[in-house]
Amino acid sequence: LHRVDRRQRQMCIRDSLSALKELSNGDKAFYTDMLQTFLQTTTTGISEMEKLLKDKNYEMIAEHAHKISAPCKHLGADLLYNLLKEIEENCRNNTNLDDVSDLIEKMVTEYKTINELINKELTKN
Repeated sequence: LHRVDRRQRQMCIRDSLSALKELSNGDKAFYTDMLQTFLQTTTTGISEMEKLLKDKNYEMIAEHAHKISAPCKHLGADLLYNLLKEIEENCRNNTNLDDVSDLIEKMVTEYKTINELINKELTKN
Protein backbone atom coordinates (compact mmCIF):
# COMPACT_ATOMS: atom_id res chain seq x y z
CA LEU A 1 0.00 0.00 0.00
CA HIS A 2 2.66 2.51 1.05
CA ARG A 3 4.91 2.00 -1.98
CA VAL A 4 2.20 1.60 -4.61
CA ASP A 5 0.46 4.84 -3.69
CA ARG A 6 3.56 7.00 -3.24
CA ARG A 7 3.25 8.80 -6.57
CA GLN A 8 -0.48 9.31 -6.00
CA ARG A 9 0.19 10.71 -2.50
CA GLN A 10 2.80 13.09 -3.89
CA MET A 11 0.33 14.31 -6.51
CA CYS A 12 -2.27 14.91 -3.80
CA ILE A 13 0.21 16.99 -1.81
CA ARG A 14 1.17 18.94 -4.94
CA ASP A 15 -2.53 19.63 -5.57
CA SER A 16 -2.89 20.85 -2.00
CA LEU A 17 0.16 23.09 -2.41
CA SER A 18 -1.42 24.54 -5.56
CA ALA A 19 -4.65 25.18 -3.65
CA LEU A 20 -2.71 26.86 -0.84
CA LYS A 21 -0.88 28.99 -3.40
CA GLU A 22 -4.23 30.07 -4.88
CA LEU A 23 -5.56 30.81 -1.41
CA SER A 24 -2.61 33.11 -0.81
CA ASN A 25 -3.71 35.30 -3.78
CA GLY A 26 -0.16 35.66 -5.08
CA ASP A 27 1.23 36.67 -1.67
CA LYS A 28 4.52 34.76 -1.87
CA ALA A 29 5.55 35.76 1.65
CA PHE A 30 2.32 34.32 3.10
CA TYR A 31 2.66 31.11 1.07
CA THR A 32 6.31 30.65 2.02
CA ASP A 33 5.58 31.42 5.67
CA MET A 34 2.77 28.84 5.76
CA LEU A 35 5.04 26.13 4.34
CA GLN A 36 7.96 27.01 6.61
CA THR A 37 5.69 27.05 9.66
CA PHE A 38 4.33 23.62 8.69
CA LEU A 39 7.86 22.23 8.36
CA GLN A 40 9.05 23.74 11.64
CA THR A 41 6.09 22.64 13.76
CA THR A 42 5.91 19.17 12.22
CA THR A 43 9.66 18.56 12.49
CA THR A 44 9.61 19.67 16.13
CA GLY A 45 6.54 17.56 16.93
CA ILE A 46 8.00 14.43 15.36
CA SER A 47 11.32 14.94 17.12
CA GLU A 48 9.50 15.30 20.45
CA MET A 49 7.48 12.14 19.77
CA GLU A 50 10.69 10.18 19.12
CA LYS A 51 12.17 11.41 22.43
CA LEU A 52 8.96 10.67 24.33
CA LEU A 53 8.86 7.15 22.92
CA LYS A 54 12.15 6.35 24.69
CA ASP A 55 10.46 7.27 27.98
CA LYS A 56 7.23 5.51 26.99
CA ASN A 57 5.37 8.76 27.64
CA TYR A 58 2.35 7.78 25.57
CA GLU A 59 0.11 10.55 26.88
CA MET A 60 2.44 13.26 25.54
CA ILE A 61 3.02 11.34 22.29
CA ALA A 62 -0.75 11.48 21.79
CA GLU A 63 -0.72 15.24 22.45
CA HIS A 64 1.98 15.89 19.85
CA ALA A 65 0.33 13.58 17.31
CA HIS A 66 -2.95 15.44 17.79
CA LYS A 67 -1.29 18.85 17.49
CA ILE A 68 0.43 18.17 14.16
CA SER A 69 -2.27 16.03 12.51
CA ALA A 70 -4.65 18.82 11.37
CA PRO A 71 -2.02 20.73 9.34
CA CYS A 72 -1.10 17.42 7.67
CA LYS A 73 -4.73 16.89 6.70
CA HIS A 74 -4.98 20.41 5.26
CA LEU A 75 -1.86 19.77 3.22
CA GLY A 76 -3.31 16.59 1.73
CA ALA A 77 -0.75 14.39 3.49
CA ASP A 78 -3.36 11.71 4.13
CA LEU A 79 -1.03 8.82 4.98
CA LEU A 80 0.87 10.99 7.45
CA TYR A 81 -2.43 12.18 8.93
CA ASN A 82 -3.74 8.60 9.26
CA LEU A 83 -0.52 7.43 10.93
CA LEU A 84 -0.68 10.34 13.39
CA LYS A 85 -4.32 9.56 14.20
CA GLU A 86 -3.52 5.88 14.76
CA ILE A 87 -0.61 6.82 17.04
CA GLU A 88 -2.82 9.26 18.93
CA GLU A 89 -5.62 6.72 19.34
CA ASN A 90 -3.31 3.91 20.49
CA CYS A 91 -1.58 6.17 23.00
CA ARG A 92 -4.77 7.74 24.39
CA ASN A 93 -6.49 4.37 24.78
CA ASN A 94 -3.40 2.48 25.94
CA THR A 95 -3.99 -0.06 23.18
CA ASN A 96 -1.51 -1.64 20.77
CA LEU A 97 1.31 0.29 22.44
CA ASP A 98 3.79 -2.23 21.00
CA ASP A 99 2.85 -0.89 17.54
CA VAL A 100 3.58 2.76 18.37
CA SER A 101 7.31 2.49 17.66
CA ASP A 102 6.68 1.02 14.17
CA LEU A 103 4.00 3.62 13.48
CA ILE A 104 6.36 6.43 14.43
CA GLU A 105 9.02 4.94 12.15
CA LYS A 106 6.53 4.84 9.25
CA MET A 107 5.46 8.39 10.06
CA VAL A 108 9.08 9.61 9.96
CA THR A 109 9.62 7.93 6.57
CA GLU A 110 6.46 9.49 5.14
CA TYR A 111 7.36 12.90 6.55
CA LYS A 112 10.75 12.81 4.82
CA THR A 113 8.96 12.52 1.47
CA ILE A 114 6.65 15.42 2.29
CA ASN A 115 9.54 17.50 3.60
CA GLU A 116 11.40 16.99 0.30
CA LEU A 117 8.35 18.06 -1.73
CA ILE A 118 7.82 21.19 0.34
CA ASN A 119 11.50 22.12 0.24
CA LYS A 120 11.45 21.77 -3.56
CA GLU A 121 8.40 24.05 -3.59
CA LEU A 122 10.15 26.57 -1.34
CA THR A 123 13.22 26.72 -3.60
CA LYS A 124 10.92 27.55 -6.55
CA ASN A 125 9.60 30.68 -4.80
